[in-house]
Amino acid sequence: MIEHTYGNRFDLGEPDGSKSERAQAFSRAMIEAGLRCPVRARIRDNLWVKLWGNLSFNMICALTMSDLSSVIADPGTRALARQMMVEAQAVADKLGVRFPLDVDARIAGAEEVGVHKPSTLVDWSAGVRWRSTRCWARWWRWAGSWAPHSHL
Repeated sequence: MIEHTYGNRFDLGEPDGSKSERAQAFSRAMIEAGLRCPVRARIRDNLWVKLWGNLSFNMICALTMSDLSSVIADPGTRALARQMMVEAQAVADKLGVRFPLDVDARIAGAEEVGVHKPSTLVDWSAGVRWRSTRCWARWWRWAGSWAPHSHL
């Protein structure tokens, strides 16, 4: 069972950028169910928007044991999140990613969510430890970039 608790949009896409019949059929079914479900030609770009938040907000929320609205409201953690996102964008640029919005628009979007505990904070609070920082470090090395604020 899946419980979806926020938003009504689900972006879809094929890795090769095509708008396949299966993606379009799934999109139509989701739309008929009342959801927004566009088929994107560059789905990986949209995934990087999600990763921006995972890299910055999720980690800061977990390390400070704070919800998203508190992290964004605090000038220090907000600035740190922004710098982490700028570093991630530099890496993404080297990988050919084209963000559909800028860093400040991404932060504003997260701010609209309000009080929210990211999954990383929920896991950390429950005693589950994560390995995502190793994953990010691999991306940075692979792209030949150094991201000091993102190496938590």
